[in-house]
Amino acid sequence: MKVCTVALLLGSAAAFPSPDEPMEKAEKMMSMSMSMSSMSQMSHMGMHDHMMGMGMGHDECMELPEIGELIKRAFPEDVDGGIWNSNYLTKKWNGMDPALGGYPTPIDTRYPFEAVAPWLGQPGAGTPHHCADNMPADTQANDCPKLIVNSDNGPFGPGHTPPHIALRAVSETHCEAEDWFDYEKWGCDIPHDILLGLIRRFYPRDPDTGAVDYPPPVTEGTPEYYPYEFPGNRGPHWCTQEVMDAGIYGDYCPYEPEGRYRHPHLALAALNVYLANMYMPEQCGTEWMDQLPEGVTYPPQGWDTGISFPAMEDEDDPNSQPAVPYQWPGPLGLHKQGVPGLFGLSLIVTDENGDLAPM
Repeated sequence: MKVCTVALLLGSAAAFPSPDEPMEKAEKMMSMSMSMSSMSQMSHMGMHDHMMGMGMGHDECMELPEIGELIKRAFPEDVDGGIWNSNYLTKKWNGMDPALGGYPTPIDTRYPFEAVAPWLGQPGAGTPHHCADNMPADTQANDCPKLIVNSDNGPFGPGHTPPHIALRAVSETHCEAEDWFDYEKWGCDIPHDILLGLIRRFYPRDPDTGAVDYPPPVTEGTPEYYPYEFPGNRGPHWCTQEVMDAGIYGDYCPYEPEGRYRHPHLALAALNVYLANMYMPEQCGTEWMDQLPEGVTYPPQGWDTGISFPAMEDEDDPNSQPAVPYQWPGPLGLHKQGVPGLFGLSLIVTDENGDLAPM
């Protein structure tokens, strides 16, 4: 099998120019898809026997376009006649109608390793943080644990795996992508076992403890570097000192003020769209919406995958900070709803004594 030597190295300045520099032009693009509902047993590797469509072969593997260009092609922005917000400041409307200004969440893009908490009305619902259902309303999501496991073979699969890690793994191995896809079983999505195998190639578990380290996407020159992260004082979010002093969850704060932040899971989705379209052009279109599985709509009908925001200083300003003192939930309510998928209920649901099930 050909090993790609011209992959999009996430830490490479040549592969990821500054967002202020001119972007390279690409010939094709694609959006990633993976269903949250496969968080169970997964094998590390597996290459599928056949491809659908008349796409590009191994010998024609080309260098990937700049990732920001792929995102714009998969999610055409309003300034270019598309439906997606070009000035993205808050995750308040994510998982909802694009007209509100948000983008699809990892659940919507079918990233299988986000491991979010279910929407049962508890703090942290829809985030990777699992707060018990009897915790008070002023509990901050980041005070609750993420689903971290020491094996890929349990009921929660590999647990929470940051999307920028999968982005690095896919981009550095994209010349093998012809072998990944199986349209009859997975549509335009990279199969989950393939994706996990690629991740473990670069991020193996410790053979004794099962632990694995996932470096952050903020350090230039590292393989994980992602140039659309724009780190603030709370991850990619920018909180006022008053909000930080109040201990409020940083995800409620806005992104960098020029609206250029783009989620790594969207970059991964865009890369998936590009590769699927390259190798299966008859089945997989060039935009993320083109590659939705049969019967799936966006935004979803009857529910959404957004998180429950607190009251904000100005509910109409996407650059607004959370109100102090903290008031949760805000006007959008608890977001208590039955989102389809497999979830770690044992980390959320308490028994009649107020206890969680032993892990």
